[in-house]
Amino acid sequence: MKSTSSHYGASSSASSISSTTSSSSSAPTVSSVVTFDVRQASKLPASATAVLTASQIERLRSVLSETVEIHGRGNFPTLDVQLHELIICVREKLFKVGCPAGHVKMNGGAASYVLATEDSFPYSDLDLIFPMSLETDEDFDKVRAAVFQALVELMPSTINKDKICAETLKDIYIRKMVKVSDGDRWSLFSLHNDFGRCIELKFVDTMRRQFEFSVDSFQITLDELLDDIDDNEPVLRVESMYGDMSEALRHLNERLIDTRHPEEIRGGGLLKYCHLLIRGFRLAAPQRWRKLQAYMCSRFFIDFPDLGSQQMKLMAYLDNHFGNEIETKYNYLHRLRRVIADSTVCLMSHERRQTLDMIYGLACQLQMTSLAGYAPRYAMAASPVGGQDCCCSTPDGSAFDLAGLEPEQRLHLAHSAAGPLLPAHQRRLLDPGGLRAYRPRAAPRVPVYVVSSIRSSKLFRVSL
Repeated sequence: MKSTSSHYGASSSASSISSTTSSSSSAPTVSSVVTFDVRQASKLPASATAVLTASQIERLRSVLSETVEIHGRGNFPTLDVQLHELIICVREKLFKVGCPAGHVKMNGGAASYVLATEDSFPYSDLDLIFPMSLETDEDFDKVRAAVFQALVELMPSTINKDKICAETLKDIYIRKMVKVSDGDRWSLFSLHNDFGRCIELKFVDTMRRQFEFSVDSFQITLDELLDDIDDNEPVLRVESMYGDMSEALRHLNERLIDTRHPEEIRGGGLLKYCHLLIRGFRLAAPQRWRKLQAYMCSRFFIDFPDLGSQQMKLMAYLDNHFGNEIETKYNYLHRLRRVIADSTVCLMSHERRQTLDMIYGLACQLQMTSLAGYAPRYAMAASPVGGQDCCCSTPDGSAFDLAGLEPEQRLHLAHSAAGPLLPAHQRRLLDPGGLRAYRPRAAPRVPVYVVSSIRSSKLFRVSL
């Protein structure tokens, strides 16, 4: 596991949830920069906690009874398991390794779905929080062992489990592992799902920032329902880490975007912000969002300063949250590009242009994918191909050495990698010297392929 000091993390709301106390109309009393020990809910004000209603409990029960898929790579089988069975299995393994969880909480999109008044409220991520003590590195190792033991137990009986080691499981079923032990103390395991149904297990001792936006700040304690999924009258608490439950619920049900101090969120919350925008959310206070967008962009480029890390982060976000929804990915990239173009003030002009070109290049690959009719595999030209300084990358991962080829040969080679030839009026000619795209004046602006030129170990994309 890698070690990092990064910190992740229209109807009335009164009718949708029964609060433990009347909510205050004043500003929330909890600052987003206070460090919470998630094992002690008493640090939250009364206005930030509530009890689920009967209808919300039934919706939560349906989420926990849902069969989730953990896809294996290669020839390994898909693990089909009900969500509450997965949680119980992980909780039991944690107890056996001597690192028991105090509670189990649901967070993220699934928690928002349970609380929303809209029946068709969409969600794709299933975030689970296990508050516990992680005082030593040995505790982190115990958590890692417990997760791997749970995955082995969930594998079909036809598999020879004796030959499955931790490193094998990490490559097969784990999409991402994160360990944070500098300041905050928590670890995360993201389970692999090909369709963007992201399942994240987060084991938390302390965390400075537990939410990005008010609409994803909810944490539902699941213990009573896990002990008896058919319990008719469980008392389930929900907390809003935003600090004001009724205000956060109003934002959720009216599809409003609000946050505090986005510059303190890892990545600035920029990617999630653009995701909310394409889902139809609106700004709660439009007059101050120009400044907040600038803060988000600044923090994003602080955490991901070079082009390679930006592209890797963006590609991982697309895969984790959109699956094979090519059109949605395309719209998302254009929204992100627009926000960065409008609000980035911390980069030099050529650095900003490189980032915008990289995003446009990914959008071009998605458009090629829709023309060719297969799922994308994003190409990253991290080093020269064949010792030369330029290559052509295609969505299927193919790369061709273009050095020394004539323009027509390059065109033919790129087309053969991308799929069927487009009509003649959509072809692009490539200048062999400067990597310039020549386009007939009347030709429509349809991208055909992406050419990468690598100089001084940096990636430059030219979209044709």
